[in-house]
Amino acid sequence: MRIYLLLFITIATVLSCNKTPKPVIHLSEDQEMKKYEKYDKSQLGKIQLNSFYDVDTIRSSVVKIDVPVYNSGTKTINDLFLKTTCDCTGVHDYKKTLLPGQKDTLKLSIDLSKERGYFSKKVILYGTFYPYKRVIEVIGYRSKPMKK
Repeated sequence: MRIYLLLFITIATVLSCNKTPKPVIHLSEDQEMKKYEKYDKSQLGKIQLNSFYDVDTIRSSVVKIDVPVYNSGTKTINDLFLKTTCDCTGVHDYKKTLLPGQKDTLKLSIDLSKERGYFSKKVILYGTFYPYKRVIEVIGYRSKPMKK
């Protein structure tokens, strides 16, 4: 029995050493983030928003989400920019500047017509606030539409 165990360990060691190394995958840099990192940190505003939305079970092909944003700092937030991670997510008009104490609502529209089952969609908000970007994630479950 010991011989078989030693033989197994030897073969496993030899086979594991002959593996070719996996190629290194370099993630692309966030080009939008580079634009905002040039701002002096002492001039950055403070933004408040919910970054996670669970819409539960959806039967329709479109889900609409209102994301309230609030500048809770003493500095003006400039250059607000929203970037979607897929073509199925749309963003309606929004303010590009938020003065201290000012609120706005980001209106997101997500087309789920090609989705079935669990889904996760993300929208990235950039601006002159710390830490320059916030990710808003929407998750849920798309079930089949009810038959009439």
